[in-house]
Amino acid sequence: MSFEHPGDAQAWARNAQAQALEAKARGMCLSHARLILEICPLIL
Repeated sequence: MSFEHPGDAQAWARNAQAQALEAKARGMCLSHARLILEICPLIL
């Protein structure tokens, strides 16, 4: 991938970082939800 301006590369890197954090957060939420669904029947 080539960038015409240094700012383009920085913006792309920030965007990629934000998407990675979002994906990680979503993955954590999904695993927590699965954990809660498995534990709740045991508590109830």
